[in-house]
Amino acid sequence: MSPSDEITYISQNLEKILKSQYGAVGKGLGEMVRSVESQLPEETVQKIRTLARWRNKVAHDDMSFANKKIEAFRQIA
Repeated sequence: MSPSDEITYISQNLEKILKSQYGAVGKGLGEMVRSVESQLPEETVQKIRTLARWRNKVAHDDMSFANKKIEAFRQIA
């Protein structure tokens, strides 16, 4: 699996967890975490927001970003 595919896969799994365990709503990871942030520790919310920004950067702007950030992404996720 390529770094960009792995980032997408991890993000999708986080979205599923937020939906099924917390009742999150929204179109993406960022919107979903905003909808349930009061149920999560602040540190977790910040980490998920970071992951959402990185995922969006990979998906929309800079595929090479995935290669640079994949290890950090794995550690946060």
